[in-house]
Amino acid sequence: MNNAYAYNIYYGTAPDKLYNCIVVHNANEYWLKAMDSKETYYFNIEAINENGVSNKEQNIKSE
Repeated sequence: MNNAYAYNIYYGTAPDKLYNCIVVHNANEYWLKAMDSKETYYFNIEAINENGVSNKEQNIKSE
């Protein structure tokens, strides 16, 4: 999405259980320090601008 001013970062330990959400304003990166290195995580990101919220794309898997 062009001209995004915020992002919703959803994450969880299963692709269908992204119950946690971090809202990031005025930045295009975020360092998540609360992860367990032995756990698999899944992420999905929405961009936000003056036209609304983007569609969720395919989940991203992090091992």
